[in-house]
Amino acid sequence: MPKVKKSRSPRAEPHAGALEKKPLASEIWPPADEPIRGRHLMEFRQRYSLNLNAMEAMFGIASREAWYKLVDKRNADKDLDKTTAILLRYYARHPDRIPYITDIIEVMKAIGMDGPDFALLLGRKEISGRGWTTGTQPLPVVRNLAREIIDSSDRMAAAEEVLELCRLETEARGESTAELPSVHGGKRRRVRRTRRHVEADSSMAEEI
Repeated sequence: MPKVKKSRSPRAEPHAGALEKKPLASEIWPPADEPIRGRHLMEFRQRYSLNLNAMEAMFGIASREAWYKLVDKRNADKDLDKTTAILLRYYARHPDRIPYITDIIEVMKAIGMDGPDFALLLGRKEISGRGWTTGTQPLPVVRNLAREIIDSSDRMAAAEEVLELCRLETEARGESTAELPSVHGGKRRRVRRTRRHVEADSSMAEEI
């Protein structure tokens, strides 16, 4: 008696969601699990085919010498200035944006933040925000990051996104996020100022 050949059951087709390829951690750039460093600045330039003049203007790098100091082998693995790091993450997420200078006070008023809280949002020290409200001019890199908020069609959402990136960079550096402000109202609990805090802030005054 001839053997009956068993028919194979049809293979189930994968649903549409199963076909979507999730990016590997190694494919995400810049990496979320490490601080932004000098080598990321160089890679940013290469990814977006930018010349050095554009990089210096975009990130407020004072000179060609300062650029090479940031990206040379000795400093390639050193953390960048925190505001520069946040701005690089922002531009990596929104590469269509082009930096222009804006009024820092106008941005603070638009989202209802005081100087110290706004400074923390942008990766600076509270003393920087106090300086801005009394006429001290912020660094170009600070202005550029602030511009991304004021030029947005939804300024509060843009501020929330900058805060998200600030928190990400803060955590990647192993720092506490407890003092970061809230964008949508609510007073941040101020830490009682001690002499040590004042001296630490004073030492950062030149990093406005």
